[in-house]
Amino acid sequence: GHDTTLASLTVGGSTRLLLGSGGLGTIGGLAIGADASVEGGGAVSGPVSNEGAIHVTPGHALTMNGELVNGGEIRVDAAATVRFAGGYAGSGFISGAGASLFEGGLRPGDSPTLMQVEGDMVLGDANETVLEIAGLARGTQYDALDVGGHLTLGGSLRIALLDGFQLAAGQSFLLFDAGLLDGGFADLLLPEIDGLTLAWGRDSHSLRLSVQAVPVPDMAWMFAAVALWMHRRRRP
Repeated sequence: GHDTTLASLTVGGSTRLLLGSGGLGTIGGLAIGADASVEGGGAVSGPVSNEGAIHVTPGHALTMNGELVNGGEIRVDAAATVRFAGGYAGSGFISGAGASLFEGGLRPGDSPTLMQVEGDMVLGDANETVLEIAGLARGTQYDALDVGGHLTLGGSLRIALLDGFQLAAGQSFLLFDAGLLDGGFADLLLPEIDGLTLAWGRDSHSLRLSVQAVPVPDMAWMFAAVALWMHRRRRP
């Protein structure tokens, strides 16, 4: 139940670091090597780089208060919860049947990637999700999320175009796919492209972004409107 603060900490080799119910804080950061693991619950403060495994065991809750870059695995067992309060990035995956709550920002991958969450996922009201689009291939040229359990949308969604990629009418991007999807984004921060509009397609399992051409006004209607305007000008 005690809190521990260190200048920095590296967990290397095949070391298992067991967390108690207290807090572990680092100033320079916590680095978890490829064959190492951190297990348990409690709270971790300071930046974290994970190339190994973080394991939230049954009946525990783990809060990550600093920014986490996940290049390995985070396992959240059933009846366990992980809360990302300081931001989440990286191309690693989240396994297990537990719940993952994102509150401090979500940026999947260092470049477009497919983020996979096996259990439930909640995007909190204060969270900003940033998805990048650099092409049409899901998971390699644009960010996408696959959630095995229940995905609750919330907060804001920002779409960023990379590498000079240009949107065109007829393109479609399956951004979220889940066992069950609900909720919604309070704010949408989308690129503005002349002559195009962005439309959303949604069902109980997925959310898709489509690019459509802005409808051109019917020419017959335009001529009728001009004729009516001319007629009214001629009236005494």
